[in-house]
Amino acid sequence: MTGRHDDPTPPGTFEGVERRATPGGGSAAAAAAAPVEPALARRHARQLALLRAVSTRLTHTASPAEVAELLLDTLAAAYAATWVALYRANPDGTFSRRTLRPAPDDLAAFERDGAPPQVAGPAVTRLHYAPDAPLLAGPSLDDPDPARLLGAAMAVPVDDQGSRLGWLAVGPRDASRDAGAVGGAAPAGGTPYDEVDLRFLGLVAHFAGPRIAYADLAAAYRHASLIDAPTGLGNRRAFEERFEEELSRSNRTGQPMALVLCELDRASAFVARHGATGRDETLRAVAESVSQSVRRSDTVFRHGDTRIAVIITNTDASGARIAGERMRSSVAALLPPAVAESLTCSIGIAALKGVHKPLSLATLALYNKADEALHRATRDGGNRCVVR
Repeated sequence: MTGRHDDPTPPGTFEGVERRATPGGGSAAAAAAAPVEPALARRHARQLALLRAVSTRLTHTASPAEVAELLLDTLAAAYAATWVALYRANPDGTFSRRTLRPAPDDLAAFERDGAPPQVAGPAVTRLHYAPDAPLLAGPSLDDPDPARLLGAAMAVPVDDQGSRLGWLAVGPRDASRDAGAVGGAAPAGGTPYDEVDLRFLGLVAHFAGPRIAYADLAAAYRHASLIDAPTGLGNRRAFEERFEEELSRSNRTGQPMALVLCELDRASAFVARHGATGRDETLRAVAESVSQSVRRSDTVFRHGDTRIAVIITNTDASGARIAGERMRSSVAALLPPAVAESLTCSIGIAALKGVHKPLSLATLALYNKADEALHRATRDGGNRCVVR
């Protein structure tokens, strides 16, 4: 392949191995005495510094998105590439390009227009040919290596305990920024990648694999901790987190938001008749009905035994009342098979607009207003919406 060294192991202390001259060592003594090219030495030093930094920072990086951002920032700094990307494995065996880093010259347009840099590879690929070793792009179109399939100049798999988590892909060098990355004057068109560059990419992937797996597992546990199992809705903890986020966004933008609390009428008697199993099955049907009655931008949560909370964004009290009436009508039309009786619900609504500080008091005030409206709807006979 173009640009590869005959000896893939460079002299010096790369990869933590130091070559020392020994008496009568022959080739070892000659290798130790061989001069190291200044450009290669600078490149080794730069890559080692980046490797130490990324390995240290990975231990303090929690989410999969943060891990991906750190990896691509490191590769962008190491290679002066036109683009670097992380492909992640999908359940169906394909790999999707989840994260992409453009060259700094393209960054302003990328942030302004949202247009990704030019990438030859597909956004999703099956990668039938998946060797364990990192690869440079082959010199021929007949070479079916992953680098070519991804439209990259280099590609390396990211694995953990025999499981393929994804691929790191690096585009060609940006000739205008090439000199700083390779440690010397760059030829026209950019310096081709070689085995030294490929080995560094493999080391980054080696450190990244276990951390990506851990971040995925932590994210899965966190997601599970925020889900109410019987209904599939977000639970009370998820509601509190999202409620504060949306209220903070409303404060920043000045857009109104509303909170809708929906509770089954005569809930205590209902649970006494049908038990916890009947309650959960009924609430699952109610949750699905309520979710279909609101916009996709609105979020629905289970907030109690028979209570559902809905956060409605960019909507004032009158708009929230319309949504609340749709919820009430949809619940009244249900006939869950688990209980075989008609259902009704009471709905309390509160809305907020403008800047309200401190945020913690605004959160409590909005929830208390919706709760008071719900109790009023219940006292007045139920099966109605009340706006507070």
